[in-house]
Amino acid sequence: MVGLSIDQLVAWGVLYYSYSVLSVPIARDLGVAVSTIAAAFSGSLLVPALLAPRVGRLLDRKGARSVLLYGAVIGPVALGGLAAAQRELPLLLAFAGLGVAQALSLYEPAFRAVVDWFPAAEQRARALLVLTAIGGFASTAFLPLTAALLDEFGWRLTLLMLATLTAVVTLGIRLALPRPAPGAPARRPASQPFRDGAPNTSRLLSGGFALQSFAASGATICLVWQFVERGEPLAAAASIAGLAGASQVPGRLLLLPLSRVVPTHIRLPWLLIVQSTALFALAVLSGPALIVAVITFGAAGGAMTLERATVVVELFGRESFGSAHGRLASGALFARAAAPFAVELLHATLSYAVVLGWLAICLLAGSAIIGVALRARRRPATEHQVTR
Repeated sequence: MVGLSIDQLVAWGVLYYSYSVLSVPIARDLGVAVSTIAAAFSGSLLVPALLAPRVGRLLDRKGARSVLLYGAVIGPVALGGLAAAQRELPLLLAFAGLGVAQALSLYEPAFRAVVDWFPAAEQRARALLVLTAIGGFASTAFLPLTAALLDEFGWRLTLLMLATLTAVVTLGIRLALPRPAPGAPARRPASQPFRDGAPNTSRLLSGGFALQSFAASGATICLVWQFVERGEPLAAAASIAGLAGASQVPGRLLLLPLSRVVPTHIRLPWLLIVQSTALFALAVLSGPALIVAVITFGAAGGAMTLERATVVVELFGRESFGSAHGRLASGALFARAAAPFAVELLHATLSYAVVLGWLAICLLAGSAIIGVALRARRRPATEHQVTR
C-alpha cells in the first residue's frame, strides 16, 4: 500500500498539480493567452471524463495493474511532448496525451486496486486512508518543487525533469504491484447495471459530485495566482496554496471517527458546506485567518475523496465498483475539465476573489443535490424494510 500511495503522490503532483505553476510561464514563452493554455489543460481533463466509463469497465474485467502500467508509460511521453511543443497544435496533442495518462494513473484505477486487495470493509477503509493520506501531500510537495525548478531551469527543462521522475517512480512501483488477491470478487459483465437499480440516485450523485469537482478544481487553480494577485511572491503563494493539499490528510483521518457518529446522508452534504464556507473566507480574509481557511478547504476536500469511493461501494457493491465509479466519476471529470477554462474566462472580467465566491456557490448547490440523492436512496430501503 505504501508503494501505491507514493505512486499516487507523484502522479497527482506531476500530471495534475504542476499545471497551476507552469501555465503562465508556458503562455508567456509561446506568446499565447493564458486562457489558451487553460483551454488546452481543460481539454486534457476532458479526456479522462470521456474515458472514465470505458476505463471503469476495463478495471472490472482485468484489474488495476495493467491499466496503471499503461498510464506509467504514456504520462512521461506526454510530458516530454509538452516540453518540446513550439506551437499550439503540438501543445494540444501533448495535453491530450496527458489526459490519457490521468485516466490510467490517478485515483480511479488506484481505488480499484484497493477494492480488489481488501474485501473486508474495515481493511479497505484503512487502505484507502493510507493511499489518500500520502497522495494528499501531492500539491504540498509539487507546487513548491515545481516553482523552485521553474525559477532555476525554466518550464521546458522543469517538465523534462518531472517526466523523468514520473517514469522512474511510477513504472518501478507499478511493475511491482501484486496481482488481485485470490478472494477478489469475480468479474461481472461490463454491461451489468448498478446493484439494486438506482438510476435516479446515480444521476443526482453524479450532478452533485460534478459541482463539487468543478469548484474544488477551479479553486486549486485560483489559489496560487490569487495570492500572487494580492502581492505574494510566486514561491510563497505556491507554499500557502500547498497547505490545502497537506490538510487533506487530517481531514481524512477525522473522517473515520466522524463516520461512526454521523450518517452518510448528513455528513456528505455538510462537507461541501464546509468547503463552501472556506472558499468564501478565502475570498475576503487575510493574515492567519487566510491560512485557516486554506487548511479547512483542504481538509474537507480530502474527506470528500474518501467519501466518493465509500459511497460507491456502499450503494453499488464491490463487484461492479469500477463501472459504477467510472460512471459517477465521468460527470465529475467533465466538470473538472471545464474548471480551468471557466476560471480564466471569469478572471478576464473579475478578480480571483470574486471567482472564488462563485465557486463557493457551486459547492452549496452540490451539497443540496447530494443531500436529495442520499435521502431518496434511503427512503425506498426504509419502506422495503417496513414491508418485510
